[in-house]
Amino acid sequence: MYDYTIQALGRPGVLAQEGLSVIAHRLANDIYLGAAASARSGEGHDYAGSRAYQAGDSVRRIDWRATARRGLTLTKTQETLLRVPMVLVIDTSGSMLAGSAAVRKVDAAFWIAAALGLTAIRESCGVTMWTTDASVPALPLMNQTGTFLAAVSAAARAGYDRPRGLRDVLSLAAARARSMSQFIVVSDFQDDESMQAVRVASAAHDLLAIRLTDPAERSLRGFGFVRAAGGESGRPVLATRTTPDPSAVRTARDFASAGCGSALIDLDQPIVRSLRQALEQRRIVRRAVR
Repeated sequence: MYDYTIQALGRPGVLAQEGLSVIAHRLANDIYLGAAASARSGEGHDYAGSRAYQAGDSVRRIDWRATARRGLTLTKTQETLLRVPMVLVIDTSGSMLAGSAAVRKVDAAFWIAAALGLTAIRESCGVTMWTTDASVPALPLMNQTGTFLAAVSAAARAGYDRPRGLRDVLSLAAARARSMSQFIVVSDFQDDESMQAVRVASAAHDLLAIRLTDPAERSLRGFGFVRAAGGESGRPVLATRTTPDPSAVRTARDFASAGCGSALIDLDQPIVRSLRQALEQRRIVRRAVR
């Protein structure tokens, strides 16, 4: 099977093998668990309660403990979890192309996209992907791992020479989604206008913002003042050792107020561990709000 691998990170399939769910934890107002068409149908997966036995019920579904307690044959009822499409939005703008870590932010972003897409396909969710490179068209909905990984690799090899704003791409992706979807946006969020699109997309979809930071962005060690240009805007900047990292301005509280979750990933920290923690936290939150 084709695989998209970065030497410093390994194979993205490691996350899919961990069995971490990326199913949406917040449902649109008119969608309930098991009430809409699901990519994985059947008797369900999570225990919801018990009801009186009916002719045709499988013996394997009898709730023997409840039956013994109440003296009446009862059958377990289960919920079928709704599988929603995953939409990956990858920022390939100028500020994502440079870095001091072993992996550039843009390379880490595509690796994360591959890892999460594989996890989604494992959970029977279709996956599509958008990038801020206008030369890369939006990828159609995919549910085969080989096709998906080949598409990610092709997008990652693009020249990144036809940039679009993250706000515009996210707005377009959200508008074209035919139903409530799980949006994963991987960026450093240095686009000043990106939060507006995040807020709009979060109103209709379940959105997780994955913020990437490079260790060099946290401080300018050994310098007094540096004349530079903003990676996103190109505006001149007079930076000092204490100049705040522009991406750090986007805090978890900012994303929460926009109606979405967020995860901060430092590229000098283990990316796989950070992703596992972020996905596990969303799994906990999803169960808490049900």
